[in-house]
Formats: sequence, structure tokens, C-alpha cells
Amino acid sequence: MVYRWSCMKESAQTERRREERYPQNIEVVVQELPDSETAAPYTPEFVSGRIQNISRNGICLATSSPIRLLSVIRCEIPVSDSDIPIATLMRVRWTRKYEQIESGFLSGLEAIL
Repeated sequence: MVYRWSCMKESAQTERRREERYPQNIEVVVQELPDSETAAPYTPEFVSGRIQNISRNGICLATSSPIRLLSVIRCEIPVSDSDIPIATLMRVRWTRKYEQIESGFLSGLEAIL
């Protein structure tokens, strides 16, 4: 049973790294969208951050505050020398403390649109 678990764990890690990452340093502002299962009033909150790397399926985002796990984020990614950013929806797959920056966090965002 332990052997099977370690194989599954390695397989899951390999799965997460299937797409190549490309280092970036792009400033973005993201907005957490309301949860459809919550009846609480919605107040839009914007979080600025920097894209650390980008892949075909998502981005790694550095922020000064954590982003709620599994939340849906509206993200506008600027394109070089254009006034029109690329708008997309992303889901937060993971968030963790970023030790290199005091009070910093890294989040993995997966593209859903």
C-alpha cells in the first residue's frame, strides 16, 4: 500500500509539471469573483501582483496577500506595447507563503477560459 501511494504521489507531481514554464515579470491586477454558493453581498476586491512564470495552462502569481483557494479570478494580462490586455478567468489551485519576500504569497492559477 505504501508503494502504491508513493507512485501515485510521483505521478501527481509529474502531472502538475506537464507544461513548460516560462519566467516572466509582468505586473497584473486580479479580481476575485463572487462565490455562487454564498448569499453574502459582493464587494469587488482587486489584488495587484506580478506573474512569476507562465505556461500554456496557467500562471504563478506573487501577491502581498493570499488568494482564497479554489476561488475564480478575473485576470487581465497586459500584452507588450498594447493598451488592450488579454482578459481571462482562472481558478486558484494553490497558495503558499513566499519566503523570499516578507508578507508575500505565491499562487498557482489555472486558466479556465
